[in-house]
Amino acid sequence: MGDLEFASSCLDDILITGDGTFADHLKKVQMFLDWLEKANFRANICKCFWGEHSIEYLGYQISRNGIQPQPKKVEAIQKLKALTDVRQLRHFLGMVN
Repeated sequence: MGDLEFASSCLDDILITGDGTFADHLKKVQMFLDWLEKANFRANICKCFWGEHSIEYLGYQISRNGIQPQPKKVEAIQKLKALTDVRQLRHFLGMVN
């Protein structure tokens, strides 16, 4: 997808972003679908989201306002009590990674 600057992927997830109009976004989606067809790939339509203004992805909230941590993740970290043993420290490290 190197030639599609508006598309990015992580494993089997693909994001198509835009900063223009909805019509511009639809044009980008069509370009991506054409690329997908030429590459002999298929998208699982049941797992696709179209025209979203905001999405949660890899622990972040992505929207027109930029990329921010998901509020529920921040809240969970803020509610943590002081760590008292190695087990709790491991749990915390796993959560923030």
